[in-house]
Amino acid sequence: MPSGSPLILQRLLFLGAVSFLWFEVWSAGSYWVFVTILLLVGAMFTYYYAKVYEELQPKKLVKGLWRLLFILVMPIYLVVFTYGFVSSMFTYFSS
Repeated sequence: MPSGSPLILQRLLFLGAVSFLWFEVWSAGSYWVFVTILLLVGAMFTYYYAKVYEELQPKKLVKGLWRLLFILVMPIYLVVFTYGFVSSMFTYFSS
């Protein structure tokens, strides 16, 4: 197993946790927003990469996109977790 594999697995699990939290807090109806954001970020990153390097190297492209998504998803995770926690506390204490 290469040395980077645990980090890849960790990021994959983190991305899954964010999507699950998003689904739990805002229901299935808004899940498409999360997926659309990820796809748009991927498309913009690919366009930028192609303009800068003029040659697409799939391995480097995927690695860079994976890192960028991790950086962008971290604040989303914190916001969704905080929102879910606070709304749960309000629900718990109001009843």
